[in-house]
Amino acid sequence: MITDNYYLEEVNGVYYHRYIDEHIKAYSLLGDIKLLLPIRHEISVNRPIDLSQVSIREIDKENTLYKRFINRQPNKAIIEEEVINSDIVIGFVPSSVCDIAQRYAQKHNKKFLSVVIASAWDILWYHSLSGKFMAPISHFCTSRIIRRSDYVIYVTDEYLQKKYPTNGIAIGISDVIVPQASESFWAERISKMRNKTDRKKLSIATIGAVDVRYKAQDDVIKAMSILKSDGYDVEYTLIGGGSPERLKQVALDYGLELEKLHFLGTIPHEEIYELLDNFDLYIQPSRTEGLPRSVVEAMSRGLLCICSNVGGMPELVDAKCIYKPGDFRELAEVVEKLIESDEEVVQIIKDNFQKASQFQEEILVNRRSRFLNEIIRTYEL
Repeated sequence: MITDNYYLEEVNGVYYHRYIDEHIKAYSLLGDIKLLLPIRHEISVNRPIDLSQVSIREIDKENTLYKRFINRQPNKAIIEEEVINSDIVIGFVPSSVCDIAQRYAQKHNKKFLSVVIASAWDILWYHSLSGKFMAPISHFCTSRIIRRSDYVIYVTDEYLQKKYPTNGIAIGISDVIVPQASESFWAERISKMRNKTDRKKLSIATIGAVDVRYKAQDDVIKAMSILKSDGYDVEYTLIGGGSPERLKQVALDYGLELEKLHFLGTIPHEEIYELLDNFDLYIQPSRTEGLPRSVVEAMSRGLLCICSNVGGMPELVDAKCIYKPGDFRELAEVVEKLIESDEEVVQIIKDNFQKASQFQEEILVNRRSRFLNEIIRTYEL
């Protein structure tokens, strides 16, 4: 299993990550797992995880032009050795090291399973100036990986499938798992919304690194200035790591009090659900996403979710809750229309509940297991 999309954290022999153990559990049906990924020797709030049953080998994260185009030989040597010793290679793409792995898998007649989690073009194009240079290259490489893969799991139902078609056997299965809320929780949530006396007072949340520009929290801040002029009292909570200084300046530039913005930093994942229960609205304003875990989590807690029209998000939420990315005026308009439509919002929240119920562990595990068992069966023929 290979990727350089994220770091595994390690200190004194203890490993930390938010969800990689979920991936290991999901794909262990295929056999013993060996992880190839970058390791960072420091601790964030990622929870400790048990990796005693898997092997781990460190590779470099190819996050600079030098590592991507000039100094790739160390990664190539490690990856080819591990591909030769594997029966099947699982790559989480987009990822430049998966491009290496897929080509070696072809060379040594090994099966390759791509797990497609995002658009390579969008991630880089909206990241930085150098990202715009890398976007077409990464998009081409990602398209090649997926087209040549023997098997593909997309985390969306339609978006990534259309963007990155494959000649292999494919299925759409989300990698997001949420617990099922009780009927009493939902009844209480809807009652709380119906009994809200001050419709002009709103609490909004977004989850995402605050120093990554394509997460676009600045669009929510700009929309807040319009809502403020229309008589709304909005509090905005931003959950995610990174420096908030740029977004604070946006707030000041648009005439907002900094007291209306709450930067919580990175929050342990096990605390997210309880935290989300405190808000009226969840907004995901990103310029790019695959199928974001945070939106599904917010839906599962009965929040009205508003999303930009990118990635797999239109597959998740009602069309009335979608707006053009970057158009903060339309975002403010969507918020106001929904807040004034009591029964319509209740129905949307009920629909969210039904949609989120599709992300229960039992349902997703069964679908993935059937697909992986088909892969195993091809080896047995």
